[in-house]
Amino acid sequence: MGKHFSWLLIPILFFFSYSYGQAQAPLTLPEPALRLIAESAAESCSICARQLQDRAYDLLDRDFSLGRFLTTAESCLLLRSSSAEENELVLSCDPASKEPLPFLIFRFHTQARHLVGISAGDFTPDGPAAEYFAARPGTAFEGTLKIIAFRYGDRPSFSYSASRGAIQVHCQLITLRQK
Repeated sequence: MGKHFSWLLIPILFFFSYSYGQAQAPLTLPEPALRLIAESAAESCSICARQLQDRAYDLLDRDFSLGRFLTTAESCLLLRSSSAEENELVLSCDPASKEPLPFLIFRFHTQARHLVGISAGDFTPDGPAAEYFAARPGTAFEGTLKIIAFRYGDRPSFSYSASRGAIQVHCQLITLRQK
């Protein structure tokens, strides 16, 4: 029985280790998409602006596809946002404060604080949420997040607010630890 069990267990372990390793990607700033959005905001031709925005959205769809896991790197950490909005993280590698690019914001959701259009199964667990809420604005974090669906976004996982100058990507915090 032990010999047959190991032949069954080895492929299962290989599958899970392979799929887990392949599912994670480093968290980086999607500069080409942000530049296209900035360009579309400055474009006087409305058709041209819409085409630039559509190209940007296609790039963002690829970078923030549903179910994708993203992990911080030393060069790009998550920061608790200093905006008045709740449950928001920004990237330490975001040059939006230096250049006229839209901000990239990661919005997570909890049972107590969520938007309509987020499934309960996509809420962030208490542990990572508590780590966020215990920190002050500007606190740097290491962590892993999962891209989730937002039913009322511009695309499946994000929305763009021209008035805020921000792309808001919806996510679930999987792990979060102060740096």
